[in-house]
Amino acid sequence: MGRITCALLAAIVGIAAFRKFDFETLRFENTGLGILYVAAFVFFVVVAVRSKGDAEKSEK
Repeated sequence: MGRITCALLAAIVGIAAFRKFDFETLRFENTGLGILYVAAFVFFVVVAVRSKGDAEKSEK
């Protein structure tokens, strides 16, 4: 996956997680779905950061 694609997917998942999070109780409306949102968000951020490093290496 490309860096921009992963960044875009991370933003979409992050916004969805933000909407489902209840700030009064500091919990997700659905715990299982909240865990899935957080795991997907972290995955896409890590892949985006790693692909940035790969792109820099390939340019040299």
